[in-house]
Amino acid sequence: MRKLLERLGWEELLDFLDDYAKIDFRFANAINLRFSDPGYDEELGKMTIAIDVALEGVNDYSARDSLGFVSFCTGDIISEIRTRIAQGHIRLAFAETVMFYRELLNLLEHQGECELSMEAELHNKKS
Repeated sequence: MRKLLERLGWEELLDFLDDYAKIDFRFANAINLRFSDPGYDEELGKMTIAIDVALEGVNDYSARDSLGFVSFCTGDIISEIRTRIAQGHIRLAFAETVMFYRELLNLLEHQGECELSMEAELHNKKS
């Protein structure tokens, strides 16, 4: 891989990296984590979008299977949080984890009242 990269022109490589970062949020975040301190609010905004995309349609009852279950993948989000921890961005990882947790609790609330979602609602009112 290194030999291939060494043959590329600098502008060609920059164009590729920029284009790829625009279509893959994990790649863009990996670049940011490796070469700069992440902008806290900007990174939380990106995570909000990633969570919205991962959980899109969960409340759509027509997307459920015959037993009433819905499938969604949160692996990218969890992977992103783990990467932030590994890179030492603990404050950002914690904020993203809380954001993700609260969104999952909001989904539980739509599925019917439960003790966990009511507890989260009480906590949100206090904060």
